[in-house]
Amino acid sequence: MQNFLFFLIIIVLCQHLIASERRCRCLSSNSSCWPNASVWQTFNESINGQLIFPKPSTAICNSNSPNVNACITAIENWSNPFWRSEQAGAMQRSVPMLAVNATLQLVNRYNLRLVIKTTGHDFLGRSTANGALFLWLHHMKNLTFINNMLSSQYNLIAIGGAASTVGASGGHGPLTRWKVLTADQVIEYDIIMADGSRQTVNSCQNVDLFWALRGGDAETFAVVLSITLRTYPSPCMISSNHFLNPPNNASYASFVHHFVQLLPILADSDWAGYFYLTIKTFTLAFFPPNGDNDIANTTIYQLLNNFTQPAYYSFPKFIDFFVTVMESSSPTVADTFLQFKDQNGSLLIGHLVVGGKVSDTTQNNSINPAWGTALLHMIYARSWNDGTSIEDQEKLAKLVTEKLEILQTIAGGSLSGSYMNEADPNEKDWQ
Repeated sequence: MQNFLFFLIIIVLCQHLIASERRCRCLSSNSSCWPNASVWQTFNESINGQLIFPKPSTAICNSNSPNVNACITAIENWSNPFWRSEQAGAMQRSVPMLAVNATLQLVNRYNLRLVIKTTGHDFLGRSTANGALFLWLHHMKNLTFINNMLSSQYNLIAIGGAASTVGASGGHGPLTRWKVLTADQVIEYDIIMADGSRQTVNSCQNVDLFWALRGGDAETFAVVLSITLRTYPSPCMISSNHFLNPPNNASYASFVHHFVQLLPILADSDWAGYFYLTIKTFTLAFFPPNGDNDIANTTIYQLLNNFTQPAYYSFPKFIDFFVTVMESSSPTVADTFLQFKDQNGSLLIGHLVVGGKVSDTTQNNSINPAWGTALLHMIYARSWNDGTSIEDQEKLAKLVTEKLEILQTIAGGSLSGSYMNEADPNEKDWQ
């Protein structure tokens, strides 16, 4: 299996965060404050036996009496992110409101560190903190249509993330340039506060929390039980896919320069999409607005036809597009991009999902306004094989930081940044 080190840089204005003093939490390594076995037993009974003490996924292979079938399953799925996301933390199965309330009471009583995990990812590891009580909301899944708020049709979509590991209320995807970010679509939250009280949060009640929850990713404000989202009729989608496997570096460089010149044209024409740059290949998946084939023919097709073997697909419904496409797969800027293809295991991912309608929103929320003014959202990743030494992993981490500094130069230094859960902890002067 290859392990990936992901860090993000968005070509945007920096978000300034104000640090606040924090009280040290009690961790499981501190027996003087950590609850004893009797406390955990009583707590487990109060939440109907949903508490577990997690073990490594492959521990079943190393025990004195290993479970052979379970061990085989773990080994076969070791590199499967969907299987790994199903492995529980300190809670398992669905978590009712009672369990959430009881958990918060226990946390407050013993000053425990609490980690709340629903979906998504955090490259800094805050969602899998060692020594903490882990509140796992992974199976709190239910969908209800509210007819008096929405169209009576059920051929509807909610604006969400392109990655299927991101829940309904988070992420960015190909529709965000046309319908703005998911945080702008939230009408109401049902939450539980740190004191265990249940609150309704919307534009009329708990207005400060309504502002903070819609975009504020630096802190945990509450446990969100449910959200109410706007939905839209499912659009027709056209996917313009291009794959380049150039015979030499000169051809590769020529295409990258050509593509970078095309990016502002695509952005001004309301295109959305993704590109992936590796040591040998360049892959594009781009989508014209409103499934307009004429726009596709007059922009990306004419400009890229000499370089790539294109493939065009039309989907009458967004869900068909998502399953088929999203689930399967300036000269100075161009020269900078080319510096990221010099080694095996390198991957540069570009997202044309910012700007567009995001810049037109008048919503009063905590989203960094740079999401509306940026051209690209970029991720650089390096991979390593199982068994790679800690020393070599640290060298790769240092290389990632150095590469991000290169991206910062073309973004204007202080005009670049990232959002908290995809930041590089080794970035210099990150403030």
